[in-house]
Amino acid sequence: MKNIFRRASLIILCLLTLLPAQPAAAKSTPYAAKVNGQMVPLTSFERVANELKAKWRPHDIAKLKPAEAAELKQSLRTVLNQMIDAQLVAQGAKQMGITVTDQEVKDKVETIKKSFPTPRDFYASLNQQKVTLPDFKAGIKDQRLRQ
Repeated sequence: MKNIFRRASLIILCLLTLLPAQPAAAKSTPYAAKVNGQMVPLTSFERVANELKAKWRPHDIAKLKPAEAAELKQSLRTVLNQMIDAQLVAQGAKQMGITVTDQEVKDKVETIKKSFPTPRDFYASLNQQKVTLPDFKAGIKDQRLRQ
């Protein structure tokens, strides 16, 4: 179960950094949370939540035991909290003038890619974790902002 949460966390971080900042005036867009006037789009939360729920499909979500349902509900809260935290980090970095250049991200990707026996193994690892290269790069950027 820890792997599910770890993967969900990575996916969330990757997805959040790909999202454009939402202007405060865009009130017609449904959102899961609002962080200092910027929205965490509901569609982004639902996409990650659906992936998490898909891990429970063999157990039929409607027939989960109370303890399992509570665990799933807590996992969904954790997902939303992580999305909010990522927004806060991005906002704080912006206020402090902290940036991560595309070259820094590219260099880090290359370093990680070289740690695999072949580039094909690197891409296979991403595929196995269901993470696209742009999502992976976005996660690296977010990770750098948090350092």
